[in-house]
Amino acid sequence: MSRYKLLVLWVLVAVVLLPIITVQAAVQTPCNLGDGRINVRPHRDCGAPVAIFIQGDNIVVLAVDDQAGPDPVAATAPANSEIPTASNTVIGTGTNPISGKPVIISRLTTGEYQLNTFTPEGTAYTVVWYKGAEDLYHLDPVTGAPLDGAQPIVAPDAPNPSAGSANAPVVPNLPPASTTGSTGGESPVATEPVMISMPAAGAVSLSNCQVTTTRIVRMRTAPDETTGEIMTRLPYRTTWTATERTADWFRVIWQSTQGWVSADFLSTTGACDLAAPVAATEEAG
Repeated sequence: MSRYKLLVLWVLVAVVLLPIITVQAAVQTPCNLGDGRINVRPHRDCGAPVAIFIQGDNIVVLAVDDQAGPDPVAATAPANSEIPTASNTVIGTGTNPISGKPVIISRLTTGEYQLNTFTPEGTAYTVVWYKGAEDLYHLDPVTGAPLDGAQPIVAPDAPNPSAGSANAPVVPNLPPASTTGSTGGESPVATEPVMISMPAAGAVSLSNCQVTTTRIVRMRTAPDETTGEIMTRLPYRTTWTATERTADWFRVIWQSTQGWVSADFLSTTGACDLAAPVAATEEAG
């Protein structure tokens, strides 16, 4: 074969293979986790909804998207807060300005920090750490159990590390997502109608009841898995104020509304027992 024909053959091969190589390279390109964030597990954090940074005495959580420019701040919290002795404590809350999902940062009685949020699709994203990237681990989005064989870390100076296993942080009502980003421009947050729940027939009014999620749990518009639409998913190991209950469901305050959560996935504190039922009304919870 002449050199000319050999050259033509190589050119043809290159023309055929170049698009394939380019596509494979694009697919196999690893995500960028080398910007100083502490959630850097490639098989868990590529595509994570937030990036977590320890900056001096502060925890800074940035909302992540694929747009050019700086990522907006979703939440902040102190990185040197005291270890709680009685119960896990919320130390920072915010709203992801890109997805509209809540971001909750807690200090646990073990000395660890925990971040709860959700992907844009509604899947729970929960990470726990003590020092930073070297000991950060993920929790299962359904059961809340540590993933990848991780074990909870107990700080040497934690005075009562087991207290948090029974008492989760009480999550305050979070403000609704803003449509204005931190830079002053419009943020691509979809505006959706607020779903509301209604009181149930035979429900009991509660005045001093806290319920704690024992796993990631769906909150619905009605106390029924068939007719109740899913409003949101409450994070694992967080505590909410309950206003009513039936035999199998609790109605809890969430942001500016209320919703029903199955009692099967809750532990209770306070006056949460059934009492005399109250009549259902047409209030917008």
